[in-house]
Amino acid sequence: ADMDALPVPEAPGRQGYRSQIDGLSHACGHDAHVAVLLGLAELLAAVEPLPGTVACYFQPAEEGPGGAAPMVAAGALEDPAPAAVLGLHVSSKHPSGTVAVRTGPSTGSDDTLRVTIHGVGGHAAHPDTAVDPVPVAAQVITAVQQVVSREVDPVTPVVVTFGSIHGGTRHNVIATSVTLDGTIRTVHQHNRDLLLRRVPEVIRAVAATHRANATVEVETGYPVGTNDPALSVVVTGAAAAVLGPARVVAEPEPTLGAEDFYAFGSTGLPVHMFLLGVADPSRGVTAPHHSPEFDLDEAALPAGVAVFAETLRRLLAAPAP
Repeated sequence: ADMDALPVPEAPGRQGYRSQIDGLSHACGHDAHVAVLLGLAELLAAVEPLPGTVACYFQPAEEGPGGAAPMVAAGALEDPAPAAVLGLHVSSKHPSGTVAVRTGPSTGSDDTLRVTIHGVGGHAAHPDTAVDPVPVAAQVITAVQQVVSREVDPVTPVVVTFGSIHGGTRHNVIATSVTLDGTIRTVHQHNRDLLLRRVPEVIRAVAATHRANATVEVETGYPVGTNDPALSVVVTGAAAAVLGPARVVAEPEPTLGAEDFYAFGSTGLPVHMFLLGVADPSRGVTAPHHSPEFDLDEAALPAGVAVFAETLRRLLAAPAP
């Protein structure tokens, strides 16, 4: 279970269960993940004897810079050494108490772009005596989207989003530089390799065309998250057994949201993360993740505990390979 919150101010109201720290909230439901795992631990502690060993991992820093990989590096998977790692994530796209399971590539890679367009400052009335980085930055943004739409197979999902742009101090002063921060998301490694090469090339070329210079820093982040096919079968069967087949769906497409949970599989362990629906339109609980209005139906949480418990029962009862 990841534990961290987000720098997202919580929407007004919600007396009795809102964030106690202004400007921060659990806008992605990680508090629910902790509650489910604690509930599972309490349930397993009452089983005597437990037919095997179960470790519960509480993970920091999922929203960045990542907590699973440091846990692996610190030896979290060494004693006891697990045969598999399971996780869940609440989903505001699915009805409360349902479970969605996907096999294969499930979450996107997440790489960060930090770009600075260097120009020459000057008076806004005399752009010919300066090199204005603002229109260069605008062309950089559109040129990068050309890479996405014309150099990537259109049936394979990729996204390049610039979420931050800053430059200039006054309306009548040409800035000396503009900075842009962005993210590259893919679910196929060959597309990731392509974009990590071509996006910086295009940015530098566009800047040079307009007499500016560009520095591009790329911070590689979470890899593509892939659910183990065999574990997907076990989770699907367990969810259908405890919730009923009508409350279990196959997730048809991956998401370009990223999860560092999959770093637990970096040593070759099979891993699987399923989705637990928490939306309740009758109560207005439909806001997307990372929104100030994000909320969840707590009545769904026991379903998460039950699916975990039945999945573990089946895995522990299975003969050793």
